[in-house]
Amino acid sequence: MLTPYTGPWNFAEAAHLLRRTTFGSSRARIEQAIEEGLEGSMETLMDIPDFEPPIYYNFDGDPAAGNGESWVGLPIDNNNLNAIRGARRASTFGWWLRQMNLDNQSMIEKMVMFWHNHFVVGIEARPNMNWFYLQKLRTFAWGNFREFTKEITIDQSMLIFLNGTENLSIAPNENYARELLELFTIGKGPVVAPGDYTNYTEQDVQEIAKSLTGWYAWTNSTWQPAFLSFFHNSTTKQLSHRFDNQQIPNGGIDEYKNVIDIIFEQEEVAHHICRRLYIWFVNYRLTPEVEAQVIAPMAQILLDNDYEIRPALEALLKSEHFFSEEVRGCMIKNPSDHFYSIFKSLEGN
Repeated sequence: MLTPYTGPWNFAEAAHLLRRTTFGSSRARIEQAIEEGLEGSMETLMDIPDFEPPIYYNFDGDPAAGNGESWVGLPIDNNNLNAIRGARRASTFGWWLRQMNLDNQSMIEKMVMFWHNHFVVGIEARPNMNWFYLQKLRTFAWGNFREFTKEITIDQSMLIFLNGTENLSIAPNENYARELLELFTIGKGPVVAPGDYTNYTEQDVQEIAKSLTGWYAWTNSTWQPAFLSFFHNSTTKQLSHRFDNQQIPNGGIDEYKNVIDIIFEQEEVAHHICRRLYIWFVNYRLTPEVEAQVIAPMAQILLDNDYEIRPALEALLKSEHFFSEEVRGCMIKNPSDHFYSIFKSLEGN
């Protein structure tokens, strides 16, 4: 079912592809895709357009930037702190929604929204931190999933959202370690026994949390994460049989990278992220047939390409399965889910 599509390429097929990969396409855009063909359309969709950073539209209370100017990378005046933060957040989300509305050539915005739902954060971080987080999603949109996970693990917005800044050697916080395993990488799996979830155990959550201690999100003008060695657990961590009883020796500032590498040795990571991509672009019904004929070969492509997302994603979007009548006639789980997290972020602003 993941074999390349070789059927007709007309209005219906082009519209289906664009409907699933962009936030809206005009008739002219669909006709452009027809002329480009499937291969050419995929190249266009995978092209990341240039853009200008967000600017102020109706706020003049920031001495660092005026209306029509970008505030990105500039510090915030403490004398008008809350107002400036609110204006910058509104500017960020307004810019993002405008990008979704204007760009119907590339699928980059659909991928940014996918990753924002996957590696979700809140607005607790400073606006510059949130902006750099969004740019990270763009940089890795269809890049290397393993390296992306390393970057997001010490992203300042993520450190704040999932309590990484509170994860200390004397009192490990398991919040990020649990989400890293359950949601972000390998998935939970059926419960085998108390504390054993098929793909990992409670022991793994606890030991990985220790490995990730010592990271802090600065709230000053550096906007870069800091590693504080005196808050890092320097003991050797012992993983469970689910990770072949591997040990994680003290790696200091690079230990988080070693943790991610160990997790990604498990092939279930590839299956987990391919399921998420399938649900986003195709359908939420993961039947045994879909698992065997679509997810499994997608995951193998991902593994064969060292966790580069693009080859596996292209194989899905150019497949016989994707253009089948069954898929064309179904809806994604809930189109409004694509916008859920961004509108949640806007609440209260």
